[in-house]
Amino acid sequence: MHKKLWEASLSIKKKSNLYKFEKFISKKFNYRSNKKYKKLFDWSINNLYLFWSSIWDYTNVKGQKVEKFKSSKEFIKNKFFVNSKLNYAENLLSKKDNTKAITFISENGYREVRSWKSLSQNTSKIIHFFKKNKISKKDRVAAYMSNQIETVECFLAASTIGAIWSSCSPDFGIQGLIERFSQIKPKILILTDRYYYNGKEIKILERLPVILNKLKSVKTVLIVNYPGKKYLKQKKIKGISFYNLNKIYKKLEAIIKKSDINLSIYKKKGALINIRTYENGVGETLSCGSASLCVASNFLTEDGLSMKTKSMGGELVFKKDENVILMSGPASFIYKGNINE
Repeated sequence: MHKKLWEASLSIKKKSNLYKFEKFISKKFNYRSNKKYKKLFDWSINNLYLFWSSIWDYTNVKGQKVEKFKSSKEFIKNKFFVNSKLNYAENLLSKKDNTKAITFISENGYREVRSWKSLSQNTSKIIHFFKKNKISKKDRVAAYMSNQIETVECFLAASTIGAIWSSCSPDFGIQGLIERFSQIKPKILILTDRYYYNGKEIKILERLPVILNKLKSVKTVLIVNYPGKKYLKQKKIKGISFYNLNKIYKKLEAIIKKSDINLSIYKKKGALINIRTYENGVGETLSCGSASLCVASNFLTEDGLSMKTKSMGGELVFKKDENVILMSGPASFIYKGNINE
């Protein structure tokens, strides 16, 4: 078909991401924008590595970009950004505001909404739970969960720490689940206590004893209630630790409020400190200079040493110079003028 059925107006084109990307590359490379898709398409083919490198930059991918590519006539053997590193969860959770991230609607109409801020906060709490239970990089996390918001939060927490995530939907039979999960020997099993199909309640929790009898590697079980429903009761099983997800969400907040403190959780690797801070009455904050300073100062034992802290709000560098610690980092211009009281 050669007849053009429809073309966007110029005003619509100028609002598109494609147009903004075309302007972006025109400033970086010898490329003149003309708002024609064919030209941009041809440029992306003829300048393959520049195209993908500029996509990384334009979309603000967080990670360590290495400009190394391997080409092959066989499509599946082409490699992009060889030895580059990024974390999926870190990029997905780059937004931290109160706009909507996920909406859950059950078949009976129950509705639940999670903002980007709450999604990030809940993910952080699960990360804390994983670390407390010695779940770390390359450990296997098995999930037997319905399509609900908590499933996403648990996955993002696993992705953040570098754990391996494997999941089955609740309509999987017990034998199918055992055959899948027994191959990977998970350390933890996360499951929804029940789900609904065509108005019928199906209690997954009743299957748990049989599952645990076959999956000997599982020592910890995290139970998630179906949205809008109270937790089903679970009998104790010898050698298995059971946890309630809602209680985990509330635990950090309760500790902070009761003790009237702020809480910072950090991980140090070389001269880099990754830090998350929870403030009393506020919750998780994007960044906290005083918290970063407190943590970094523990490792600045000699003059000339420097440490970098990385939080959700950005990076700060601390350097010890005689009896003082100098802090440097990005700053944004906010206001110029007089403020009348």
